[in-house]
Amino acid sequence: MTNSTAELIAQYTADSRLPPKDVIQQAKLHIADTLACIFAGSSSKTIRILAEANYWAGTPKDVPVPGWGYAKTMDAAAELLGTAAHELDFDDTSVSMPGHPSAPIVAALLVTASDCCESRKNPARL
Repeated sequence: MTNSTAELIAQYTADSRLPPKDVIQQAKLHIADTLACIFAGSSSKTIRILAEANYWAGTPKDVPVPGWGYAKTMDAAAELLGTAAHELDFDDTSVSMPGHPSAPIVAALLVTASDCCESRKNPARL
């Protein structure tokens, strides 16, 4: 009998160990860089056009999009944040890692963290 996907993920997680401290520090640096790009890009014309074209603008009862406002759905918020992260990120200097892999990951984490918070007045600490 084979293990279910959930069992495989649970086993992988249980077997995982914390990465070395230098790896954690490097990850924090990249996350901070991505957050800075999100905030810098969130007020761009591109984000406004994307939100308006898709009718994503929401109200304070909806999903917060830091630096921009609110989106009607979680996936809209994640797409706006991911786009904002790419908007002004000009550090494409790595031949082995083209693009910005942290942009969609951090965008999804921000939206998920917001959804998991009991109160939006106390955002989750990442």
